[in-house]
This record gives sequence, C-alpha cells and structure tokens, in this order.
Amino acid sequence: MGRNKIKINVKERKSFLTKKKGVNTSPGKAHEPGRIDDRIISKSSPHYYNYIVAVVLLGFGVYEAVIYFDHKVVPSPDFPAFVRVGHQILLGDIPWGDKRAPVVGLLQAIISYFVGGQHPDLTAGRLLNALIFPFTGLLIWLTCRKTIGCFPAFIISILSLINPWTIQYFQEPIAEIPLFFFTVLTFFFLSRRSRWAYLFASIAMMVRYEGAALIVVTFLLNQIEAKTRKDRLMAFVWSFLAAIPLLAWMAGLIVNWHSTGTTHYLKEMGVTAEGKNVPLEYLALIWRASIQPLFIFPPSWPPRLTVWFSFFTKIMLTIGSFWAFGYGVWKRQWEILAYAIFLVLYTIIHIAYSVIDPRYCIMTNWIQLLLLFYGLEKFYLLIQNSNKISSAAIVGLQVILLFFLCIWIFYLYPCLEKLSPISPVSRHIPHVAIASVLVILVAKILPMQNMRGIFSLVVGSVLLCLMILSNQFTLASTVQDGKLDIEFKLLADWYVAHAEPDTKMVTSMPHIVRIFAPKQSSAFVAKQTIIGKNADDFINQCYTQNITYVAWDSRIGFNVGGRYYKLWGIQDINMLNRPQNVGPYEFVTQIVATPKRYINIFRLKK
Repeated sequence: MGRNKIKINVKERKSFLTKKKGVNTSPGKAHEPGRIDDRIISKSSPHYYNYIVAVVLLGFGVYEAVIYFDHKVVPSPDFPAFVRVGHQILLGDIPWGDKRAPVVGLLQAIISYFVGGQHPDLTAGRLLNALIFPFTGLLIWLTCRKTIGCFPAFIISILSLINPWTIQYFQEPIAEIPLFFFTVLTFFFLSRRSRWAYLFASIAMMVRYEGAALIVVTFLLNQIEAKTRKDRLMAFVWSFLAAIPLLAWMAGLIVNWHSTGTTHYLKEMGVTAEGKNVPLEYLALIWRASIQPLFIFPPSWPPRLTVWFSFFTKIMLTIGSFWAFGYGVWKRQWEILAYAIFLVLYTIIHIAYSVIDPRYCIMTNWIQLLLLFYGLEKFYLLIQNSNKISSAAIVGLQVILLFFLCIWIFYLYPCLEKLSPISPVSRHIPHVAIASVLVILVAKILPMQNMRGIFSLVVGSVLLCLMILSNQFTLASTVQDGKLDIEFKLLADWYVAHAEPDTKMVTSMPHIVRIFAPKQSSAFVAKQTIIGKNADDFINQCYTQNITYVAWDSRIGFNVGGRYYKLWGIQDINMLNRPQNVGPYEFVTQIVATPKRYINIFRLKK
C-alpha cells in the first residue's frame, strides 16, 4: 500500500513538473517527441522569440490595415444593407425579415456615432475592419502553434495576411473580415478548451449564418472529451445558450417571411447553380484560393510546367488534408478533428448555396493550410521513423530544393516591377513580408547550435519568400488600383455639381450614390423600384414619379441575361447604352471610369 502511494506521488510530481516546463498534457494533446518543430526549433528558442513573432505579425497586420484603409473608394453594393440593419436595431426597429445577420451592421452603426466626415457609416465600416484585422493574423499564429509548432504557424499567419482575397475584402466593409476574425477567435479559445468559445461562436453565427458550424464543432469537441455525464449535459446547455440569438432571429424571420425579398439566402439556395457541377467547382476553388497563388512560374518558363505543378499541388493538398484527418483521429488530437469538421460543414453549406466565389474561402484558407502542414509533417515523420531515408539523403534533398527555389526566385523577382502599375499600393507588400520573415529567421537561428536545424529553417524561410513573391501576381491583379465602381462616386459628384435642386435620378445603384451625396440622398431612385411592362411603360412611370434624369451604367447594363439585369428590369433602358439621344431621352454626358466602365446620363424630356 505504501509503495503504491509513493508511485502515485511520484507520478503526480512528474506531471506537475511537465506542466511547469510548458508541455501539454491534456487529453488528445500528448507531447510528440518525434515532431519536427520540437526537435529543430522549440528547444533552441530563446525566451523572447515568441514576443518577437507576436510583434512582427501584429506590426505587419497594422501596416496592411493602414495602407489599404481607404484604398477602395467605392464600397461593395452590399454595404449599405449591413449598416442599415444596425441603425434600425439602435432605433428599436428590429428588421426580422432582413437576410443579413445583425452583428456587423450593429458594430458599424455604433462606431459611426464616434466618427465624422461626409460618410460616417463608410468610415466606421472601414475602421471596424482595420481594428480587428491585425489581431486576426496574431490569433492564427497563437492557435496554430499549439498544433504544428511556432515557425509553421508563422508561415500560415503571413500567408493568410497576404492572401489576395483576404486583402480585397479587408477593403470591403461587409461580413467577410468580421466573420474571419470571430472564426479564428473561436478556434483560439477552443484550442484552450475555454467556454468563451461558445460566446464567440455565437457572435460569428450572427455575423453570417454559416458561423453556426462553429457551435456544432465546439459542442462535438466537448462531447468527445467529456469525462462525466455532467460535462456532456453542460455541453448541451452551453450550445443551446449560444444558439439562442439565431433561434430568436429565425423565429422573427418566419413570422415576417412575407416581407423578405427574392434575394434572401434561404430563397437563393441552389438557384444560381445553373447546371454547374457545384461540388467539384467549389473543391477546385479551395485550391485556387489557398494554394494556386503561392506557386506562380515566371512567364519565360514552359506553360506545361505550370499545368504539371498545379496537378502536383492538388495531389499534395488532398493527401495532406486526408492524412491530417486520419492521423489526428488515430492519435486522438481532437483539434484536427474540429478543424476538419468545420471545414466540411462550411464547404457543404456553400455548395448548397451554389455561389462560387473566392471570398467564401477566406474563413477556411488558414485551416486548409494548417491541415496541409500537419498532414505532410506526419507523413514525413512516418517515413523517417521507418529508417528508409538516411539523414544524408534528407540533407541532399534539402540542398536540391534550396537550389531550385533560388533559381525560381531569381527568375521571378524581376517580374514584380511590371505589377506595380496594376496595384501601386501593393508594391511594397512582398518586401515588407520578406523583411518580417528575415527578422524571425535571424531571431531564431542566433542562439542555435544545431546546424541541421539552422539549414532546415533557412530552406523553409526561402520557400516562404518564394510563396510571398508568387502571391504578389494574384494579389496585384485582384486588388488593382481601388477604383472599381468609382463611376458611381463620379455620378454623385456630377449630380451635386450640375443637377437642378430637387430633381430625381434613376440609377441601378442609388444606395451607393447616396453615400457620396448624403444631402441629396432622396433624389436617387432605384431602377428596381420602377419596372415597366415595356420601355414605354417605364417612361410613363417615370413621368408619374417626376423623374428628370435616367442613368444607364455598364456595370449592370452589359450583363445581359444576368440575374440582376432581369431582376431590376434593365431591359427597360437597354437602348441607352450609347451616348446619343433616343426618343424622349436627351443625352447629357458620359462619366467614364475606364473604357469598359462608364455611365450615360440622360434627361427625360417632358
């Protein structure tokens, strides 16, 4: 009996000491001595290294937030609808029938009361994104390093911060960046087994509805790791409490279903598929939004090389993801299962919605990279532990890889100058990102004595630099010069400068024009509110409503057969696509943003 007590005490003492040394001993998270990052990186890390990584990531995020803050002049057409919901809630008029969840608009509306300027709502939307974006990269690193180690987590954070569509939608004051932030924040607390995960999953759900998948993931993880019946019951309780906001919102939606528009998410499910193989296209989109931008070949290299390498990266992404899932379940590392479940649920939701757009991958790109890194690492360790590859062979392969990467960078770097005119504000992104990598690399290797570990870090850093340079090609073409839809701001400027007082104008984007002409907001009438049986009937309705100007824009006008072309009745004014008098329409002027983006303004004769 005494011996048993001594053994128990010794075991408890070892467990306490292990925790003091920072080794994770929670269920499903046992320390893996064979892990690459532990052997090469973690043991040689100086105590200040984590602080350096945190500061670098936060600083890089702030840098991006500053340079892209108001880069895109005209916001997404969806923006006014988001902030309108927020203002309605603050006034006590809850818009139960609105298709947009309320959190984003509510935050924007609150911030708008503290900022000034011509368009406080737009400034508030931009400020909200700017405040949370830098912390997103930091949270990704803090979350991922518990699973794959510090340096691989840094790679994922940097790649997430420079992802072309992440930056593009950072400039848009709509749901993407807040949902991205609260998704990462939920997984951050989930990785620490904190009940705060339920709160932030609930907030993410009310940013956009697919965030409900986070509650499912949190609940399932709690059920898997629950030790008692009480723990399982509490998981039900916390999940129900987290779901109450959505249940209340959906109850209001059902009661007010008659007032919902034809574009409500639930009414749009599957309607835009139009015969496409949505599952395969969405799976291809995951690769295109996460991996494809990271490996761009120089234009002088054979095009066939791009085809073969694309096929190779797709295979690697598939193998890495499936291996991560299988290995994680086998080793009972339940975080991997949580990431995989969320990825699957989120993908199913958007396949059902049938809209194929890279913006929907922003929330999951970092998870896809995490699974890829984890899966490839475990696959490598499995081969290495079988003693089928000698250390000399591994070093030799690293030397060959480093040589090839250097050649790739040598041919790719001179091409960056051609991208500067496409997106001037983005021209320094690769240089600042590479400088951040070098700072982390130097901070890591200075105290190290293991030459093999140093060489592995150098190879990994060079690979990351290549991905940063490659990413710039997609980034520049996606972000461009920030003047997309600027013709509608120019339309507002023209109206303020030239239109007679109290004259009304029909346009397809009145909600955007009003942002830049707030004092004349009542003058702009939505084309979709005046739809005639034919062109003549439309004219008669304009006369009845005392319309003076009609604006035809190429944004919708050239999209003949498109959904909004039909929905808004643009065919009523299709004849106005040329700058010339047509019947009762007297041509006034043409506002040109680019050769393909312009607005024709006509005065309707009375």
